[in-house]
Amino acid sequence: MVATRLLAPVLARRNYRKYKAMQAEFRAELLDTGRRLASPHGDGTVVWENMLKWRQDDRFVLIYLMPRLFHILPKSVAAQGFDLPALIERLNRHVGPEF
Repeated sequence: MVATRLLAPVLARRNYRKYKAMQAEFRAELLDTGRRLASPHGDGTVVWENMLKWRQDDRFVLIYLMPRLFHILPKSVAAQGFDLPALIERLNRHVGPEF
């Protein structure tokens, strides 16, 4: 629990600062088969079956691919036309309730 509350945020900030490609703008697209992210450096689709679990707060949706590996989707993408309620509905339907 200590590692989750104290260590994980510190490591996440450090990784974000060091990994310049992570700071680039990206596009998010909701597909029938899953969720697609694209940036100038590459793109990829994660199908529902490969999503382990998910959670959200008032600013972000985290989609876990492994217990410690997750994609962060800022909820601010809704202001740019991304259908956030549909994503949450499909996560509930295909992955299960948030943990």
